This record gives sequence, structure tokens and C-alpha cells, in this order.
Amino acid sequence: MVQPLAQVKDQIINQIKQQQASKLAYQEGQAKIAQLQSGKLQLDFGKAVDVTLLGQSKDISPQTVKQIFSVSLQKMPAYTGGINDKGAFVIYKINGENIDPKLSAQNLSLMDQFNQNNSMLDIGAYIAYLRTKYPVSYKLDRLSQAGQQQQPQ
Repeated sequence: MVQPLAQVKDQIINQIKQQQASKLAYQEGQAKIAQLQSGKLQLDFGKAVDVTLLGQSKDISPQTVKQIFSVSLQKMPAYTGGINDKGAFVIYKINGENIDPKLSAQNLSLMDQFNQNNSMLDIGAYIAYLRTKYPVSYKLDRLSQAGQQQQPQ
């Protein structure tokens, strides 16, 4: 149902203002991250929190977790940021990387299964390729006759 412009005008204006504010916050946040990386800016960050790739945090969205794990860790500390669910730009400081040995063992098992599945796919693709290069015809009537001759009576 189409509503009159007078009824939705304020909602549209507020939505556009919020979009523009988020855009500006993102631009300013990226500039702050660049300053942090160059050492020109020092900020006080809150208490350090461990973040898992599974994104099981009530304070950090799954999208932000993906962003954190995509940051290059060549130079530490590393920084990233993004707009949170409240529309504010949040900067994250990455101090280091810890690998849980229990998860590493579990990952090895999963990687073995993954590699085995990939090998089967490779073999299937190779067989399909061979079938296109070398046509194979089956003479089913000969196979059935050979099978009948071998059956004991």
C-alpha cells in the first residue's frame, strides 16, 4: 500500500541522515585507522577480548569477526574497524594470534576428510575427461551371455 508523502517524509529524511552519518563515520574511522597504523595517533583501547573464528561473541557481530580474521598480521598490532549495529564506527586493535591446540587437532581431521573428498572429485573429473577422449562401448549382450555360461547348473 502506497502511503502519502506527508506521512513518510520524516522517516525518509531520518533514514537518509542516518545513511550519510554512517558513511561519514566510516570515512573518519578509516582515517583514524591509517593514523594508528602509521603511529601518528594513540588511543586507549578497552580490555583485550579473545575472538574465535566461529564468532561466538555477544559483543562482536559475525560480520566483524570475519573482518578481524581477514586482517594481515604482518605488522603487529594490526587495526581494523567497521560500523556496528548501532551505527557507530568501532576500531579493533589486534594484538596477536593464538591457536587452540584442541581445535588444531580437530582441524587436521577435517582437513584429511576435505583432501579425501577433493581427491575423489579429481578422479571423477579425470575419468570424465578420459571418456571424452576415448569412447567406450559396452556390448551388453556378450556380457550377459558370458555371465550365463559361467553359472553352474
